[in-house]
Amino acid sequence: MACQTLAANFKDNIEELALVRDNWTPEYAADMETRLKEAIGKYIGVDNMSGLKKATNALNIVINQAKKDVNFFYKQVNADFDAEPLRQRRDAILQTLGFNTYWKNVSNTGQTDMINLLQTYKQNLTDELKQEINSKGTTMALIERIPTYLEQLQAANNTQEQLKSTTPELTEEANSVLNSLYQEVIAMAKIAKAYYDSDPVKRNQFTIHYIIRNLH
Repeated sequence: MACQTLAANFKDNIEELALVRDNWTPEYAADMETRLKEAIGKYIGVDNMSGLKKATNALNIVINQAKKDVNFFYKQVNADFDAEPLRQRRDAILQTLGFNTYWKNVSNTGQTDMINLLQTYKQNLTDELKQEINSKGTTMALIERIPTYLEQLQAANNTQEQLKSTTPELTEEANSVLNSLYQEVIAMAKIAKAYYDSDPVKRNQFTIHYIIRNLH
C-alpha cells in the first residue's frame, strides 16, 4: 500500500521530476504504477487489497476525529485550569485521564497510544469530574463524545487486522517480484526525497516511514 502511494505521488509529480533524471519519464511513471497494480492483483488479490484499503481509511477517519476532539479537550483543560492555584488540579486531571502518559506519543505511534488514552479516559471519567470540567466551560457534549471513539477505534482496528490475516501466503515467485518492485520504488523515493529536501510537504510524499505511519 505504501509503495502504491509512492508510485502515485511519483506519477503526480513526474512533470517536475522528469527534469531530474533522464530515465524518469511520464511513461516510466505510468509503467511503474501499472506493474505494481498488476503484481498486487496477481499475488495478493485486488479484493483483499481493496478491503484492506477501505478498512485502513475507516480507521484513519476515526483516529483523526478522535485526535481533533481529544486535542481540543486537552487545550481547554490547560487553559481553564492554568491560573494559580488551579494548576495542580489541572495536572491531576490530565494525569487521571491518561494525558500525561499517552498524549505526547499519540501523533507518533498512532492507534495504540490513542486506544490506551481513550481507555484510561473512559475508565476514570467520573460524573463529578465531568461536572468539574464542564463548569469551566468545556461542553458536556465534547466531554461525553470522546469515550465513544474507543469502541469505534477498536472495531475498525479489528476489521483491519482480520483482513491482514487473510492475505494470501506468498510464493517464492511472488516474493521475488514484489521485492524487486519494492526495491525499485524505494530507490526512486530516496532520490525524489533528496530532490525535495527543502520542501517538507513534497518530501513527506516520498518518505516511506511517513506514509506507512499514516496508513495505520
